[in-house]
Amino acid sequence: MPTEITDKRLEDIRGITMGTNLVSYRAVMPVARGSAAGAGGINTSSAGFLQQITRIMARAIHLVRAQEQYIGRLEDMIERDPVTGLQSRNGLRASLSCELSRCRRGFSQGGLLVTIEIDNLSAIRRRYGRPAGDAVLRLVARTLEQAIRPMDVAARGGDDAFVLLLSHTTKSESVARAQFLGQQLNNLAMALHGEEIPVRVTLSLQSYGKDDRIDRFFSSGKDGSANTRDSFSSAAPP
Repeated sequence: MPTEITDKRLEDIRGITMGTNLVSYRAVMPVARGSAAGAGGINTSSAGFLQQITRIMARAIHLVRAQEQYIGRLEDMIERDPVTGLQSRNGLRASLSCELSRCRRGFSQGGLLVTIEIDNLSAIRRRYGRPAGDAVLRLVARTLEQAIRPMDVAARGGDDAFVLLLSHTTKSESVARAQFLGQQLNNLAMALHGEEIPVRVTLSLQSYGKDDRIDRFFSSGKDGSANTRDSFSSAAPP
């Protein structure tokens, strides 16, 4: 007589859900007894059970691959800010760590970290709503991307702050670039419902070189910086 395959045994092998990549192997494929088994054959019931096992395993492989893709997307989100598409603080930390390593090995002369804080972002959100605030963030992000070199990095360093990593440049050169950028940003305005919403920013500067360590820049604060910085606010248009 063939071994009976009960609903309970089938349920045991369906130990896989969208939330896991585990399969239960408590159910063992029954072996046909009698003359069929002796001849090396598999009876109809056993063949059906084997087909069910195959389908379940195929489903398990599909779910595992889907889970791996989902984890990859999550990891990418950790490195990228979902609102602006710029690097997140985690991405900035990784980029700065690589840059400091290049400085120590003599491949970079150092550079400047520029923190840009949007002074009136909270006021914009209160008056026009969060979507308007997000639109301002994206406007500033696009301006930063267009202003930097391919070797530089633009990141969102906090709720209302961005950070530029200006690499392999002297302090005088990078400060001049930062001042010009501040003027550009303070001339930005976004049109909304017939109104022009101006953007107002303050820039803070920190130089780095071969003797610096990553913790100096990521010890505290919303943009990851605790040490003293030079700050300035470029003149806004009249």
